[in-house]
Amino acid sequence: MSILDIGLPTGFTVNTADLDSLSKGKARNIAKYEMNTVLSERGSLIIYLDK
Repeated sequence: MSILDIGLPTGFTVNTADLDSLSKGKARNIAKYEMNTVLSERGSLIIYLDK
């Protein structure tokens, strides 16, 4: 499993609808995702990849 930890620049937001569609269904591209604001003030997006 690979993990992507993406720092979000100030003013940017995560489109959770797109991430939900990427994590569900037959052609699932990501295993799961989570948004974390504890690690930094700006927040980060953590994406877990199966392949």
